[in-house]
Amino acid sequence: MAWSKVQIEIDGQEIQAMTTLSAKTTIFSFPALVEVSAGDSITVGKKTFLVQKAVDLADRGETLLVEAKESKDDKRTKRRSDPEDGGASDIGEDDS
Repeated sequence: MAWSKVQIEIDGQEIQAMTTLSAKTTIFSFPALVEVSAGDSITVGKKTFLVQKAVDLADRGETLLVEAKESKDDKRTKRRSDPEDGGASDIGEDDS
């Protein structure tokens, strides 16, 4: 496994971390400056990762090993743009 240095953001706090990829998750290792638990999010650049598992390495409160999956934003709008703003009209709208 090759590790890379990245800048991450957790709860508005930026810290330096190491990251690597496993089969299905991204693994982060960073100092235990902030509390992280399953369901929390980690931001790296424009990507957001959801924490799956966080482990205090060697139970010393120094380093966290965190498994996370990239959060894909699949929300798509079903409404078309407003014609007043130069967009197309809604589907089925009668123009007569």
